[in-house]
Amino acid sequence: MWSQHFSPLILASIILFGYVTGNNIPPDPQSGPSGTISMYDSIDKLLETLKQTHSTISSTYTRLIQNETSPIGNWIAYSKMMKPINSAIMDSLFPTLSFNANLNLSTDCLLSLVDFAQAIDQQQTWAYRMLDASGNIFPSGLMSGSFSHLGEFDQCVETRMPGSGNIIPPIDGKYCLLKMNVDVPTNKTRLRSQDHIFNTTGTILQNTLFADLLKYGHILKVRSAKIGVCFPSTCSQSDIQLMVDQFLQLDKVSIHVDNCQTLDDGFKITKLQMVILAILVILVLLVIAATWVELAFYPKPKYLLQIESPLVAILLNFSASANTKSLLSTKLGTENLGSINGIRVLTMCWLVYAHAYFLSVKETFRSSTRFVESIYDLKMYFILNAWPAVEVFFIISALLHSYHLFQSILTTRKINIPKLIANRIARLWPNLWLTVGLVFLVPSMAQGPLWPDVMEQQVESCYNTWWKVPLFISNIRSGPETCQVHTWYLSVDMQLFIMSFFFIILIYKFQRKGVAMLIALAFLICSAISCYFFYYKYVPTILFNNVEERQIYEDMSKVYMPTYYHLTPYMVGIVTGYQLLRAKKQQSQVKRSVNVFLWIFCGLLTISVILSGYLFTAYTDTSLANQSIYAGFHRLIWSAAVSYLIFACENNQGGIFNTILSHKMFVPLGKLSYLVYLIHFIVTWARTGYTRAALVYSNYTLLNEFIINIVYSLILAFIFYLVIEAPFNKIYGQYIGKKKWSFGEYTFSSEESTSTTKTTDIESKCIKT
Repeated sequence: MWSQHFSPLILASIILFGYVTGNNIPPDPQSGPSGTISMYDSIDKLLETLKQTHSTISSTYTRLIQNETSPIGNWIAYSKMMKPINSAIMDSLFPTLSFNANLNLSTDCLLSLVDFAQAIDQQQTWAYRMLDASGNIFPSGLMSGSFSHLGEFDQCVETRMPGSGNIIPPIDGKYCLLKMNVDVPTNKTRLRSQDHIFNTTGTILQNTLFADLLKYGHILKVRSAKIGVCFPSTCSQSDIQLMVDQFLQLDKVSIHVDNCQTLDDGFKITKLQMVILAILVILVLLVIAATWVELAFYPKPKYLLQIESPLVAILLNFSASANTKSLLSTKLGTENLGSINGIRVLTMCWLVYAHAYFLSVKETFRSSTRFVESIYDLKMYFILNAWPAVEVFFIISALLHSYHLFQSILTTRKINIPKLIANRIARLWPNLWLTVGLVFLVPSMAQGPLWPDVMEQQVESCYNTWWKVPLFISNIRSGPETCQVHTWYLSVDMQLFIMSFFFIILIYKFQRKGVAMLIALAFLICSAISCYFFYYKYVPTILFNNVEERQIYEDMSKVYMPTYYHLTPYMVGIVTGYQLLRAKKQQSQVKRSVNVFLWIFCGLLTISVILSGYLFTAYTDTSLANQSIYAGFHRLIWSAAVSYLIFACENNQGGIFNTILSHKMFVPLGKLSYLVYLIHFIVTWARTGYTRAALVYSNYTLLNEFIINIVYSLILAFIFYLVIEAPFNKIYGQYIGKKKWSFGEYTFSSEESTSTTKTTDIESKCIKT
């Protein structure tokens, strides 16, 4: 009966003893001159104390439970029986106060620990809430990779000692993370998931649990196991670090105190954040005012033609009603490429899904060893090797730019490069500035166990490098210390856009010869990239078997973000746009049998490019030559395959695929895709930082994460489309973009094309249309 009723008390006592005596053990002469006591001494002392009090507790509990007739008699007995245990702990606690003073703890911290210990002895709720909010240093599921236990963040920071107590100021809860790393005997600069640093073969550890644990020991060299702890707020982070260094020692394990937060630390607004908030509030008020003015005074479109005041005309560009109608409109012009919207939206979903895996803090998941096991799962490489997906956006950007610009040149024989560049900057800038503003604003809006690690890191990097984003040079970086890592794509796209005019003019002047020159140049660039990778022994792409996040960012800056890697997909897009315009005007199609073959062949090529990542990740002995060839040519192969699929769809040879991709539901979603791309990183970071409890690492969990991230991103994208993107694009278009620019305009002479004797078929058809 004793064991049946008393087990909760023993559990609470063990937790209490481990917390208090683990931080308040007197020096042992045998422990050395420093008086250092490890956690193993705490365990010995715990067992000794329980052994001494066991018989007394058992007999006293039996007597108490027999005398209690109340419905809560068991709990009254539990409360009374905690007294002798608490007394035993206090007896060992108070003689150590002079020793604790040698730790150079602050006076407020030392006094608050005394108050905390007394509150534990008196069974006060606030003290036990702090104790209960701390995580377990040995969480369940350790064998399957559950290395972290975040505790109860909200319970900790919301705990407050009633009254003034013995100290001023009063005690609040302070949540901190203990980050634990394993000392691994290796000098390898690139640790991979499948590395086995600890060889247990032929030792007594072989075929034991230690052999299984040590398989993942090297991962914790660079990825920290995280344990949430709750301390009195009067103890600074350095105070807590001193106590951890002195009393919580594990062999070959380093423990660092970080991410300390109190409830008062959240929602602190800086001057910069006040400015950003003020701008957003003004814009929201403009949207409200414009919507009211339109609905009240201009309810019908014909009334808009009667507007005389230029200020009212500008204001109405902010109308949520008009901009929502514009967003939801599915009307496409005769020269719009319908399948592009579907491809853009589906590719965006693919990227957001992949980023749910990439941006997750894997060591905080339960069963995180599943991620290591996933590198041997071939089908997972549609997620783990989703890097070619971004090339689809480069292809689409180049194709649309080429298609419409060739159409304009062939019709008017004019080009205005400064105006085209200004129009593109004006279209991209509002949302880019929004992204920079949000990254400074969001960190003050919430708190969480991982919030400083995730969100504050973004702010710190942006303070020094934010200016790279609007200047479109954010792909020029070193490591992760750059503002908004995902804006690299927009920088590369703008750089390629500026370079594209050379290629477009080259094709216009030399036509087929120009296309041949671009194809030859593409192969030359791919060959140069292969040689470059072979010489420097770079990895062929971003590999998910990298243990260290810093290494992943270094690889991104070397093998993924530079502009020249994405030049060939952009060139393929330019050529495809030109060929598509020719095919449409000449009404020519590929033979049906050839088209079917090319669809199958291109589909197999795209799958091969993706699944090739399996070879380089799971099999680390793949030859450097094969890796270098893949690095140089996989983008060209991928781009050629994807470009033909787009070409076929837009040339009425896509069948059911074109029907699906051209569905009208993709039109409004396609308009939001740019904002979704910019916002979904911030949404993912915020949700990761706000995490209260570890999730189970599984495909189902991360599918749910993707769905939540994409829904939040779409909602925010819709809001910011109404507040920022649509109004500013309309204003620019009305007053600047659509005006005739004489500056920078160039007119082609008839001699500047290889067709000097007569107008080409494509030119004549463009002129007629």
